[in-house]
Amino acid sequence: MKKQFLINILLLVLLNALIKPFWVFGIDRTVQNMLGHQVYGLYFALFNFAILFNTILDFGITNFNNKSIAQNPQLISSYFPRLIYTKLLLGVVYLLICLAMAIFLNYNKTALVLIGILALNQFLASILLFLRSNISGLQLYLADSILSVVDRFFMVVLCSALIWGKLVNVTFSIELFVLLQTFSYFLACFMALAIIYNHHGKFEFSGVPLFSRGLLFKSFPFALLGFLMAIHNRIDAVFLERISSSGAYEAGIYAQSFRIFDAIGMIAVLFAALLLPMFAKQFSKGEDPRPLVKMAFSMLFTSMVILVANLVGFAFPILNFLYVDLVPKAVSVFILLMLTLIPVSLNYIFGTLLTAHGNLMHLNRIAGITLIINIILNLVLIPMHGAVGAAISAFVSQLFACLVQIFLCRKIFAFHITLDQSKQYLVFIVVTILMVFIFSQIQVSFLTGLIFSGTFSITIALLFKMMNLREIVRLIRAE
Repeated sequence: MKKQFLINILLLVLLNALIKPFWVFGIDRTVQNMLGHQVYGLYFALFNFAILFNTILDFGITNFNNKSIAQNPQLISSYFPRLIYTKLLLGVVYLLICLAMAIFLNYNKTALVLIGILALNQFLASILLFLRSNISGLQLYLADSILSVVDRFFMVVLCSALIWGKLVNVTFSIELFVLLQTFSYFLACFMALAIIYNHHGKFEFSGVPLFSRGLLFKSFPFALLGFLMAIHNRIDAVFLERISSSGAYEAGIYAQSFRIFDAIGMIAVLFAALLLPMFAKQFSKGEDPRPLVKMAFSMLFTSMVILVANLVGFAFPILNFLYVDLVPKAVSVFILLMLTLIPVSLNYIFGTLLTAHGNLMHLNRIAGITLIINIILNLVLIPMHGAVGAAISAFVSQLFACLVQIFLCRKIFAFHITLDQSKQYLVFIVVTILMVFIFSQIQVSFLTGLIFSGTFSITIALLFKMMNLREIVRLIRAE
């Protein structure tokens, strides 16, 4: 299992490293620079508004289906037709709720149109994730890895053709940007469906109930967890746009750093997507998950410490390089969100382990308390500090969730960290931070300093055996 995880996570990270950075820094950043903080800030707030109700679309079906198919692949024949019907009905409910809440919050006509298209995009994204849950549940990891980036690949091609290629004489607007996302999701869903049908063959849809209450009841704990996490992760932008004195402008400032936070956080999401079916399979066979947890933790934690230390050390030059309109508070927002990446990443490992083990009641309680902390902090800090207040709220609440989940996993699975291991991690962190500080003070271009600092950080990780190349090579070569 460790070999299977290692090969597939390397493939996943490689594919995402080829596509996602160009999407984030080449396309999404360019759109914000072209349209400005006000226009992009409104889009960013509405995008997060649409995600708030995402749980209605999924209702925990994706994680439940992934876990179930991984443990018993034969279930796909009966689950797929029933769940696809259910997701279509949930999509209609989701769209109506999004529009009703938008009207209740007094959004104008332009915002309502954007919300309608963004809601459709969320529906298509949810369908794509459901289709991928069947593919990864069937252990088709290569196909799932490709599908993890294919929608963004289509977006990169289409947006590049319009922004730089000037192939069509149209004015690039935020509405066009959102519609291109719709088309990309359609293409990705079609590819995923083709892969499932090619592997399984036709499904029997006749006589299948349009609404599977039994399966929804089983997936409800997953739905509740997804709902609490979605609100926690996305409500900051909505609060900024609604209760901050500067509204969409503050959301635009927050979006500058959140874009990078979200892109790097996708590494942890990839780990979780791969680990969930693997953990589920291990538990179904009575295997010990701790060796896999140890490998995943070491790889992800080490990578995040290196990335975060270097991003924080070069915060100002990075933002100044990326954006044409940089305000001083943006640097503080960036540093806080980058620090938040470490607890967020660990949440994806330990939260996924608890999900696969079936500890959803504990996870829902943790998520509920974390959400309350986040909302209270946002309501208090955003009116006073704007985007900085939202970043503080994110860091404090995510750190709380991380510490509680680690404590729970230690209690349930009897994890033990020796004193030598603790010293090793601590020394690695201190030396990495010191190295970044030194290179950030050298009078060279920030790109040169960042490259040298990153290289030395990775070297430190190898010397401390935080990244064991021999074990990685041995596992890849093993039969």
